[in-house]
Parts: sequence; C-alpha cells; structure tokens
Amino acid sequence: MLKKASGRAPGIRCRGTTLLEALIALVVFAIGVLGLIGLQANAMNTNRDAQYRAEAAVLADEIIGIIWSDRANGEFYVHNPSGGSLCAPTDSATTDPNALAWLASFTTTTSLRYLPGATSAAQQISVAGDRTIRVTICWRAPQDTGWRNYTAVAKIPE
Repeated sequence: MLKKASGRAPGIRCRGTTLLEALIALVVFAIGVLGLIGLQANAMNTNRDAQYRAEAAVLADEIIGIIWSDRANGEFYVHNPSGGSLCAPTDSATTDPNALAWLASFTTTTSLRYLPGATSAAQQISVAGDRTIRVTICWRAPQDTGWRNYTAVAKIPE
C-alpha cells in the first residue's frame, strides 16, 4: 500500500478534528465567561461594602457635628463608651433625644439610611475629658461572618 508523506494511506482523511477544535474552543470560552461572572460578583460585594462604609463615615461625622454644636452637653451623648468588646459593648446607653434619633436613623429597618444588622446596642459614642469624641459604628451584612465597623475620632476645640 502506498503512503503519503504524512504517514497516512491515500484516500483516508482525518475526520472530526474540526469538531474537536470547536469543543475545545467552547470549553475555553466557558471558563472565561465563568471567570468574568466571578469577578462581577466580587465587584458587587466590594461595591456594597464600600457603600456601607461610606454611609457609616457620614453617620459618624453627623453625630460628631451634633455633639460639637451642643458642646455644653457632650457628656449626655455618651453611649456604650467602653466595656465588652468592639461592636458588643456592655456599658450604659444614652438617653439624649438627639443621640437616640441619630441611632434610630440607621438602626431601624424602615429607615432609608439603614445599615444591615446595625443595632443601637452595638454602637459606641464616647466623649473624653479633653473633649475627644470617639464614634464607632458597627453593622453586619447578611453575607458577613463577623461585624464590620467604622471608627471616627475628633477633638472639639474649646
């Protein structure tokens, strides 16, 4: 039997190579698409976390501003200042109506500024004798395994 230079007998063609190449290309394409979907999901989670952190920063600045404008009554804004652990304080809660309204603005599920998982008991406000205000805001999104927090510190001039 005569053979071509390619090593195959004349008249015998390779069949199915195009189909095999198409299947391999399809698998490579599918892996790429799955990778993009994973990146998109990660980007959405990161964006959501950034949104919560930005809202926490605005909330902390807001209560610092309220306390600053009411310097004479700063000690009444103190809320769970110490004791326990971060986001699980065991101290006394504030009774100041301004502080309570501020707390309700992001711990009530019907509020437009609601931080997921945020409770009044998890938040901390302390006012030191040198007029240093420390605000810690805690929240926990449904996908989080632990608390997330944002802390702001400011010193009110005399």
